[in-house]
Amino acid sequence: MSRILVVDDEEKIRHLLATFLEKNGYEVIQSANGEEALEVLEKDASIDLLITDNRMPKLTGVDVARKLREEKNDIPIIVFSGSLGSWDEIPEINVILLKPINLDEVLDNIKTLLQKK
Repeated sequence: MSRILVVDDEEKIRHLLATFLEKNGYEVIQSANGEEALEVLEKDASIDLLITDNRMPKLTGVDVARKLREEKNDIPIIVFSGSLGSWDEIPEINVILLKPINLDEVLDNIKTLLQKK
């Protein structure tokens, strides 16, 4: 069973996504912010994929992705964003998904990224 870390400062969204992923056969760990996510990833090397919101207090999803890549962590990363921005300049992220979240699209991307791993 693949393990996914879901990071979002909005508890309702985090819980909704975690519940959906668990129903689809994934083990889910939840974090409320980027700092907490980095602590979890530092202590738990068995996490297979990271899903994070971009806009959060303290550390953004992009900040988390960059710190992971600096540490040579090659975990697949999906980031949710409310705006298009210039994502081409952020090679640390595997997939950018625009809000509102489409759960089927999330699931398709997870399956694709985990197959490549």
